[in-house]
Parts: sequence; structure tokens; C-alpha cells
Amino acid sequence: YLGMGTETRLFEEDLAAFLEVDKEQVITTNSGTAALHLACDAVRACSRKTPGTPEILVPSLTFVASFQAITAAGCKPVACDVLLTTGTLDLQDAQSRITPNTIAVMFVDYASNPWHLNEVYSFAKDHGLRVVEDAAHAFGCRHHGKRIGSFGDIVCFSFDGIKNITCGEGGCLVCFNEESARLAADARLLSVEGDTAKR
Repeated sequence: YLGMGTETRLFEEDLAAFLEVDKEQVITTNSGTAALHLACDAVRACSRKTPGTPEILVPSLTFVASFQAITAAGCKPVACDVLLTTGTLDLQDAQSRITPNTIAVMFVDYASNPWHLNEVYSFAKDHGLRVVEDAAHAFGCRHHGKRIGSFGDIVCFSFDGIKNITCGEGGCLVCFNEESARLAADARLLSVEGDTAKR
């Protein structure tokens, strides 16, 4: 009924319809932290080889789950300054922290606002990085008329009791990269390949 059952699948389909994405792009999890963890894990699995531990840029002003998800995926969180005006990632500081091991940037939609999201995606493209968007507080929000989660790279939501919508607990990631979606879907079921589709 819950877990990987029918109600969860219907919830994924409802989310996909709301976000106007394919239902295979929406992968529910037991928490927003788990969604971030799977996103970082998928990004690492899809990334180019690096000489050392893969690094993910993350704003210093965020909930500890952002850092926990990065380390749980075997990556190193690299804390970056935030802008005083928005509380979001300072891209100028982030650029100074890029190394050959940097594989992604985690952007947090601080206080439910995506703020300079277009600039973040341009920054990532210019530096060959993936984007994990921590949209835990931004479900239902819009950026230039588009719903958060209807575009991007990997967008993560939380359905914890204090979030915009809630299941009591839970989360999901929305993947715009087919390989990342497959890896995340398999990883949530102990990496049994294709097991998600069998439910």
C-alpha cells in the first residue's frame, strides 16, 4: 500500500502531471534527505573520472541534510559563501572553489525562492558541472513562470511535516537525465536493476 506500492506510484503520477514531466522522471523516497542522497549518488555515478574524491559545491547557509547527502554519496562537500541579499549561493565564490574534482553544484532554493536559478544553470554549463537543486521548501513555486521541478537537471523535494505539501514524511527527485533517473530508481531498491518497474 505504501513504500513501493500502488498508492506511492499514483502519487508519483500525480506529481508528474502537476510538474508536466514524464512519470518515469519522478522518483519518490522516504525523505528529502534520501532524495538528495540519491541525486548526489547518481551524479557521481554519471560523472567523468576525477583524480581524487568527487566534490560538490554547496552553500554554507543550508540545512545539514545537504552536507549529509553529499558525504553519504562518497563525495566531498565544498562550502561556499552566500549572497547577503538572497541567502543563496554566491557564484563568484563558488567559481573560486572549483577544482579538477568538482562534479556538481548543489543549489538551495532558500526560503522557497529560486532567485538566480538561470545564472546557476549557466554557471554549471560553463564549467561542465551537474546541478542538484535542493528545492525542499520550493514545491509549487515558480521561476519566470515555470514550476520548480518542471525543468533543470535533478530537482529534489521534501514532503516532511513542515513543507509546502506533506505526506507526514517523504521526498522525491525529478531527473532530467535518463541515466540519472535509472540509477536513482534502482538505488532506492538496494540497486536491484529494474526492480522499480516490477512493482
